[in-house]
Amino acid sequence: MNPQSLAYPLLHLALLGDGGWIVPVAVVAIVFYTIHRRNLMTHETLRAMIDKGIPLTPDVVASIKPQIGVSERSRRDLRSGIILTSIGVGLLMFVGKPGYIVLFLGVAFLVLSVVDRQKAPELPPKTTYEPPP
Repeated sequence: MNPQSLAYPLLHLALLGDGGWIVPVAVVAIVFYTIHRRNLMTHETLRAMIDKGIPLTPDVVASIKPQIGVSERSRRDLRSGIILTSIGVGLLMFVGKPGYIVLFLGVAFLVLSVVDRQKAPELPPKTTYEPPP
């Protein structure tokens, strides 16, 4: 039997059949791994600063840890909303009713983006750490 003739049915089974849980689990695992790596890198940076004798003030720690301002969060929500809405429309056209879930998630992100822009004032720009002379 030709291995390529098995590729499509196995892919179909993994994505849609009994193994349909594989893709969502993989996406969630990648997100959690990325968050873990970001936290690990922050801790390594702080450890290196302590080893070099740099004093750790709250300003220094705040400059290392990523902070998301209102405008950046709103822009991320807008981008997520556009992507999810587009995927939802595509799923509606090709799959049917399950596309409504993704579509309404996208619309919720779009609404959240608009509300965040109107509700919260702009935060001051993030300061960067400059070592003492």
